[in-house]
Amino acid sequence: MAVTIATGSLVLGGAVVTTSGGNIYVFYGDNTSVKVLKSTDGGSSFSLINTLTDNDITGGDNLIGWIDAAIDSDNIIHIAVVAQIGAATRFLAYNTLNTADDTLSSWEEAAGGDKTPTYRGVSISLDSNKKPHILFVYAEANMGTTYNRIYYTNKVSGSWATPVMVSVDTTKNHNHPRITVKASDYLETVYTDDGYVYICRTKTSSWLSEVDYTTAASSPGVRSITVTTGGTVYRYGVGLNNPYYLEENDGILSADTLFSDYPCYGAGFIGTTRCVFWVDYSDEDIRVFKNSGTGWFAALLETGSFSKIITEWAYNFEYQGERINYIFDNGVTLYFNYYSLAQPAKSLVSKPQSRKTYLRM
Repeated sequence: MAVTIATGSLVLGGAVVTTSGGNIYVFYGDNTSVKVLKSTDGGSSFSLINTLTDNDITGGDNLIGWIDAAIDSDNIIHIAVVAQIGAATRFLAYNTLNTADDTLSSWEEAAGGDKTPTYRGVSISLDSNKKPHILFVYAEANMGTTYNRIYYTNKVSGSWATPVMVSVDTTKNHNHPRITVKASDYLETVYTDDGYVYICRTKTSSWLSEVDYTTAASSPGVRSITVTTGGTVYRYGVGLNNPYYLEENDGILSADTLFSDYPCYGAGFIGTTRCVFWVDYSDEDIRVFKNSGTGWFAALLETGSFSKIITEWAYNFEYQGERINYIFDNGVTLYFNYYSLAQPAKSLVSKPQSRKTYLRM
């Protein structure tokens, strides 16, 4: 049954991760703080264990712009936050949370002083050495105009590397960066340009050429890339034209999938079964599509007027085991639930009386 865990929303992103011992952590935020919730009973109940205020993160009165988190095999959670200091200066903040005693380390500036991120998203992933890799958006001037560009940074030998521009076109805006790390510590990324073209780029020993999808387009979800242990990559996006179908690797996954708003879907594995979650366009219920190799099958998970869903981040690609944890919201209330192949149907939460209007981020 879905559990109400907080008053709040996922308008600024968020994350759900699980330790090897089964403790579940949820991150979400409002304009001035990042909230950290913890469950020690498999998700039946959550308690607030930390509120990371704007002053904690940057030492000044500022705003929170975006949140993401990932967990490594030592049960250390890596946190990336976009924070704003004063009227314009923004800060790409990074920290770790040791789940053994729920203590934070010190906040670090991950992007360097000359690359201050915008509010258009941040995405973090971890390699086999438990090192963080981050994509973010930086607004850069070019011939009298400012364009949003996708930048990448990572931590090497205790220091953050100089950010490298990943998006190629210097006269378009790029947003919605998403990153994951696959076998051999290769990087897989997706992002969009201002024409809502869905762009993929891979890094092996160097960055390969961009690949533009022809039909999949707008707004990749927070967990929009999955990779098998064998290295097969699945990227999910929303179709370019109305009706806006879910697409897998630039092809329509199913004519039964429609979307209501961004970011309203996520993906993950249960063993080798790939699962894609979405908010249905017609009724704003949450459904899942699953594929174990013989085609796609749908199940209704939650009924209500929902806006966003974020699936669990796992430190290896098929770690999920028997279930995928996820968080979702209706604009005013944040919920937790999980999906299991053994129990495809779950108790459903009631439709709320009102729904907050979201901005596309």
